[in-house]
Amino acid sequence: PPPKPSNWKRGALLDLGLTQTSFTNWAAGGNPSLAMNGAVNMYANYAVKTLFWESRLQVAYGFIQQFGAQNKKSDDKFILDSKFGYKAWGDKFYFSTLFNFKSQLVNGYNYTSDTTRVLVSGPFSPAYASLGVGIDYRPLKKLAINFSPLTGSMTVVNKRTLRTRYGNLIDQKVKLKLGAQLKMDYSAKLFKRIDLITSATFFSDFLDDPQNLMVNWDMTLTSKLNKFFSTNIKTN
Repeated sequence: PPPKPSNWKRGALLDLGLTQTSFTNWAAGGNPSLAMNGAVNMYANYAVKTLFWESRLQVAYGFIQQFGAQNKKSDDKFILDSKFGYKAWGDKFYFSTLFNFKSQLVNGYNYTSDTTRVLVSGPFSPAYASLGVGIDYRPLKKLAINFSPLTGSMTVVNKRTLRTRYGNLIDQKVKLKLGAQLKMDYSAKLFKRIDLITSATFFSDFLDDPQNLMVNWDMTLTSKLNKFFSTNIKTN
């Protein structure tokens, strides 16, 4: 007998890129370089008639080594999203709980010269985590609008020297926030081989300047050439 259809949908996308540039007696000048970047985007979604649970993990890292200069990071992120919803009324409204965690894997620097750099980030410096409860509205199959009027958020800065840079006090490893959050997720197939995925988050802190919105907007545009090759544009 054919297997029963599963309520789970799982998938993963692996990106790996390598660039090498070499110059030999090149009149225009230039330095040889090596660049590499990799990313993993995994998701696991569960859905039945009355509820859903959606989770996504994004991990990316990239670097550029220009010979004669310092190794520089070109990409670095660790993001975990998870959303649970229970049917409220109709087919488009769900009571929801939304969790998000975001940080980076290694130290990051600003480069003031070829030999001088200034530390600006590191693992858990900063790290952002939030948990909100509210309503999830799904007017279209590929569009989800989540409003969480009660959202707790915290900013973790493990390295003491970086705390004031991200809004914490010098002796404050963890800063707690309480506010409201609006999150919109949309995906679409623009053409036969071009896919768009975008997500925008807006957060207002009731305890500290609620008029100043914290905004994070990610977009990925992918043109698939075949099973193994594609062209990607990613913005944040």
